[in-house]
Amino acid sequence: MSKIQFKPIILKQITATLLFLCFIFCSIASAKSKFKNETEAYQSAKKSYQKFKEENRYHKYRERWIQTINQFLLVAAHYPKGKYAADSLYLAGTMYMDLYRLSFVTDDLQQAKLYFDDLIRRFPKSRYADDGWFYKGQIQLKLRSHAQAEFAFQQ
Repeated sequence: MSKIQFKPIILKQITATLLFLCFIFCSIASAKSKFKNETEAYQSAKKSYQKFKEENRYHKYRERWIQTINQFLLVAAHYPKGKYAADSLYLAGTMYMDLYRLSFVTDDLQQAKLYFDDLIRRFPKSRYADDGWFYKGQIQLKLRSHAQAEFAFQQ
């Protein structure tokens, strides 16, 4: 039998991916034990969001943005059909758009689009679905995907 040989770069990518997945699963487990229910988890994320918005000094630190966004993502992941899942995806998307306005990192726009896509797909009747389509159109314009932007704006 021959051994499978991985190039060092592939091995690093695999390791990084596994560590990231472990972090997500541990975070979800931690969030589950930390909060009694979805409302408590969402209110905690919302409180962190309000504090973040009020404290302008935090805005220059990317990790603060990501920490706040991840709190909403944990609510959406842990309670995927809950009453705050759509709100959480919407806020994650809008925060990534706001982060892009400071960072000009295209991946931030891609992340925002990902969460708006998820919102639209999972919650088409949500009060946030129309806004999700609108923001998705704006993102497509910034990414120079004019046909996709036009489609999003027509929804």
